[in-house]
Amino acid sequence: MSGVALIVAGVNRTDRLYALTEELRAVTPRPRSARWLADRFEVSARTIERDISALQQSGVPVRAEPGRTGGYCLDKERTLPPVNFTPGEAMALAVHSGGLLNTGGALPGYAVFGVLVENVADAIQRVEAAGGSVRRAPEVTSAGITFAHLLDPAGNQFEVFSMPPGGE
Repeated sequence: MSGVALIVAGVNRTDRLYALTEELRAVTPRPRSARWLADRFEVSARTIERDISALQQSGVPVRAEPGRTGGYCLDKERTLPPVNFTPGEAMALAVHSGGLLNTGGALPGYAVFGVLVENVADAIQRVEAAGGSVRRAPEVTSAGITFAHLLDPAGNQFEVFSMPPGGE
């Protein structure tokens, strides 16, 4: 068993998908069989197969290793480990990056992190296709930077932006 001890019995599907991804990340590159994962998460092997399919469809790089000792594993070349910040580090990053939104007290302060994309409209289409939505419609700054605020399917807000043609 991996060094990560998670209590996974009786959890909802979203939590199980996350725990499944983290279990595979913890043991990569060693594969885990559907039966082993089913026992670990106290669900059927068929449920694990459906969960793996859902993860693959959402872009998680899970691959199947064939053979007697095969199973499912994450493609380590295509994943990054989770980013863990202390609350102080997160606040410092948000303030330093200018990511804190001043809502005049209407909402608690929060950070919006931006992701540079080639085309904001294409990014919006991909987010909407995955079940997300637009929180703030695309705008273009006086410097020609196009940006939009989006919500992922779980309701987390982030910004996508693109530089003007020829801009850096």
